[in-house]
Amino acid sequence: MWEWMVLGEVGGSGFKPWQESPADAAARVIRDLDAVDWNVVDNVVAWFDNTDKDNQRADEL
Repeated sequence: MWEWMVLGEVGGSGFKPWQESPADAAARVIRDLDAVDWNVVDNVVAWFDNTDKDNQRADEL
C-alpha cells in the first residue's frame, strides 16, 4: 500500500502508476538509476506522485 507517494511514469495521457509493490518499485528505480550512472539530469526513470494523504499533510504544514 502506498501511504505517502506513488511511483510511476508520465506520458501523453498523464501519470500512470506502476503496479509493483512499494519495495519492488523502489528496487526498479534503483536498478534504472544504476543503469544510467545516476545521471538524473538527462534521464528520467520515475515520477513520484503524492497521495491524497500526503497532500493533506503538506497543507497542514
